[in-house]
Amino acid sequence: MATSDTFYVYEHWRLDRDECFYVGKGKGGRAYKMRDRNRFHTAIVQKIQRDGFAVEVRIVSFGLTEEAAFVLEKERIAFWRNAGADLANATNGGDGVSGLKMSAEARLKMRNAKLGTKQSAEAIQKRIAPLIGRKQPEHAIEQGAAKRRGKKLSDEHKAKLSTAHKGKIVSEAARKSLSEANKGRPWSEARRAAHEIFLAKKEST
Repeated sequence: MATSDTFYVYEHWRLDRDECFYVGKGKGGRAYKMRDRNRFHTAIVQKIQRDGFAVEVRIVSFGLTEEAAFVLEKERIAFWRNAGADLANATNGGDGVSGLKMSAEARLKMRNAKLGTKQSAEAIQKRIAPLIGRKQPEHAIEQGAAKRRGKKLSDEHKAKLSTAHKGKIVSEAARKSLSEANKGRPWSEARRAAHEIFLAKKEST
């Protein structure tokens, strides 16, 4: 069982009734993912969206060990069930499968099953609707950034990014937004060095 303080306990609330309908434990962006849930949870989310409402994610506590998160998850599920809430949880909590790794064969089967299939525009809209306008908590943003720090892109990856962005025109609104977001941020040594190289090349042409 993991012991690092990276876990949290969260609740999903249905805004059409202003009540909790699911309690979970996770880390990273798990709380905000509505896919890969049990059929009860999926049915509730679909009904909420059909009625024009949304799901609200509430973080109960974060910075927990996995063991502590399991304990709190069980306590919250028991609390809401005692209060008469109709929870979508299929169990009483504390029985997750964190760290579960699928075999290469299983991953290949899943990949082959999805090859060539396309989601309808309606399905895509339903999938992204709960994400529009929501903001991740600071600790989740920092965890995602920490995983990317120090990683270097391969030449192949760089080439793909370059190809994908060629010919794209950034709107004035997007330029202004980027400018405002970066105001006051100090440059890293790598960025400063790259900028100096760029200016040197510009002057030589």
